Amino acid sequence: MGVRQFPFATTRMYAMSLEIIKGNRSDPENPYGWEAIQLNLPSSENYDPSQPWVSKRTKDGHLAPDCFVFVDDGRILGRTQSVCNKCTRRTASVMNHLGEQDAARKRRGASQRSGAWVGALFRADEDTIGIATSQDKWDKGKDIVKKWIPIVTPGCKVNRKELEKDRGFLIHLAMVYPSLTPYVKGFHLTLESWRPDRDEAGWKLPVNDWLRLKQHLNDKGDYSFDIPLDYKDAPDTVKVVPRLKDDLMALRSLMEDPTPPLRIVRSKKLKAVAVSFVDASGKGAGGSTIGSKNKISVLHNTYNVDVSM
Repeated sequence: MGVRQFPFATTRMYAMSLEIIKGNRSDPENPYGWEAIQLNLPSSENYDPSQPWVSKRTKDGHLAPDCFVFVDDGRILGRTQSVCNKCTRRTASVMNHLGEQDAARKRRGASQRSGAWVGALFRADEDTIGIATSQDKWDKGKDIVKKWIPIVTPGCKVNRKELEKDRGFLIHLAMVYPSLTPYVKGFHLTLESWRPDRDEAGWKLPVNDWLRLKQHLNDKGDYSFDIPLDYKDAPDTVKVVPRLKDDLMALRSLMEDPTPPLRIVRSKKLKAVAVSFVDASGKGAGGSTIGSKNKISVLHNTYNVDVSM
């Protein structure tokens, strides 16, 4: 490489090339062309959860093809194989014209079950669009959780570098399964617990408490207390925070499936959950729900609710 800004300069120029590849949207010969932006927001009167919130539409109302890039790896999306082939040809030819490399040997054909990309496997059919991870990554994530559960106890010391490496993989896995994200917090707090501005649970002290802590150390005259603030001065081991054990147990429960589950991103088969009115008194126990035509229907004896103070 030799130049510090090389990755930035490369991705910047690639982004500029992508604008040239997509070209003039109004050109009828441009396979990337589109006519209008369609909004499908949750607050809209005709909101359809099976459709994207914001989408580009062609003149005939179809979803316009597009190209998405992660660093130097691109994926082309289109509603038919023919559209994908036209967009692929334009992308490759313009890249070659601009002097950029197009590794045709790595190209995959159009498919609704494409290979891994950005750590994920995408699946599409007539009713659903889903995302999953590979079996190897799913097993690796489970092994990480299984490894740390018997080791971690509140207050014990663990290797910082090893914990940091495993946290990075779980973050990568959470890109596919966002439900894992809240339970990686114990890793974050543990890895930063060595800092003096953290409480026993690993949370950062408010600014005023941190200032009082520094004033206390100065008043005490304990200048031998070294306060490492730079990450390069972090110790080799860190103290486990109390919530890490619970987070690991939650991750184990969420990842108990032997095979990676398919997370549905959009589906044409929809079910709505509504808040209902409940009557928990005597023989009138039951609930009322709002039907599809906004008419209230009473469902008696569906369940009993016992509320004690």
